Amino acid sequence: MIFLIYIVTLVMARKKEPNKPNPKLYYMLTNIRQPAVAGRFYDDDPGKLRNHLESLFAQAVDPLTNQNISAVILPHAGFVFSGQVAASGVNQLNPDNHFTTIFLLGASHRMGFDGASVFRGDAFATPLGEVPVDTEITQNLATISPFF
Repeated sequence: MIFLIYIVTLVMARKKEPNKPNPKLYYMLTNIRQPAVAGRFYDDDPGKLRNHLESLFAQAVDPLTNQNISAVILPHAGFVFSGQVAASGVNQLNPDNHFTTIFLLGASHRMGFDGASVFRGDAFATPLGEVPVDTEITQNLATISPFF
């Protein structure tokens, strides 16, 4: 699940069915973060993406310690450039630990600004499903912090 969050810029792969609402309209109404580079830096097909992730984790470095690690710094370039390093970083986390909240920190690639921004939407869309956002925490961060 944590590696899934690393790939938050993925796209939700869905088939449009006749009697179902339009997925684009659904995303607009629920404030789902749409992907920026799906299909370019990683697969947008769920099956291919799952296979690619399994391959990356099969080649990843095994845990180097038995201590509880609570944070990792991971690269976020395309899978072909940094996927194995990212998978190795995630492998350092104990899979038996339960994380209630995971924070993603990243640089803006589109514009410069003072402070930081926080996504206050409902979820991130990915080919493997939606990753929910803790809206209570993001609202609190945006309300009480002078940085957001």
